[in-house]
Amino acid sequence: MHFLAIAIGPHVQRQLAFWGTRTRLTPYRKYVTADELEHHQSYVRRFPVDGVDPDDIAAVLRWAEAESLASEGVGQDEQGWYFWTTENWKARWDYWTVGGRWSQHLIIREGGVAVRADDEFYMGAPDPQRTELWEQAPTSERLHAAQTLKRHIDFDAMQRRAEESAEQQWNGYQAELREGRRDSLMDRHINGFTREQYLARTTWHPAYLVIDGLWHERGDLGLRADVSDERAAEWTAFVTDQFARLPDDTLITCIDCHT
Repeated sequence: MHFLAIAIGPHVQRQLAFWGTRTRLTPYRKYVTADELEHHQSYVRRFPVDGVDPDDIAAVLRWAEAESLASEGVGQDEQGWYFWTTENWKARWDYWTVGGRWSQHLIIREGGVAVRADDEFYMGAPDPQRTELWEQAPTSERLHAAQTLKRHIDFDAMQRRAEESAEQQWNGYQAELREGRRDSLMDRHINGFTREQYLARTTWHPAYLVIDGLWHERGDLGLRADVSDERAAEWTAFVTDQFARLPDDTLITCIDCHT
C-alpha cells in the first residue's frame, strides 16, 4: 500500500531512515503469545520440518522467527517465551521515493520554482544557487512538483483542487450507486461517510508529517480515514499550523511511502 508523507527540511533520507523496516535496533526481547506458539506448533505438526520437534518450543521459535531472530536466540522467563530480535517495531515503510504517485502534489505559484522531476538531488536540500537543479514556471503558468521551498507553494490552490476532486469523487460515487454499480475501491474509500464528512476529510494534507526526523500521523495511512471526525479535523489543523510556523525558505518534500 502506498501513502503520502511530507518531509520538512533537508536531509530527507536521514529523516526517514529510522522509520524503515531495514533499520536495525539494539537487540530486544519480543514476547510470543500463547496463540502464536500454538499456531507455530500446529503448523509444524501438519507440515513437518526437518530437525524441528513440534514439542520443542525453543526449536519451533528458532524456525518460525528465523528471519528476524538475533544471535541471542530464544528464551523463557516469568512473562513467557520470547526471542531476541533487532526488528524495527517503529517501522512505517519498506521502501519510498520522492514524488512517485504524488509527483505533482505541490502546486507552485506563478513564476515560482521547484526541483526538477528528473533530478537526483532528492536526498538532501538542493542548492537554490544551482539553477540547473531547479525549474521555473513560465509566466502565467503553474508547475506541479514534489519538492520545493515553502514560499513557492500555492496552498490555496492545493486546497481548491482537493475540494474539487472530492466533490467529483462524491458525485461520481453517488451516480454509480443510482445505476446499481459499485467500484470496490471507491466503496471502501467513501461508503459510510456523509457528503460533509467526506469533503472535510479530503484535503491536501498528508497521512504523515516528518519534522526533524520525528513522525506525526493522522492515525491511518490515508486510503480511508478510519479515524473519528474529531481526529481528522485535529490532524488537518495540526498540519496547517506546522506549515504556518515554517520559514519561507524551508524545503518541502512529498514522499511516496510503501508499507
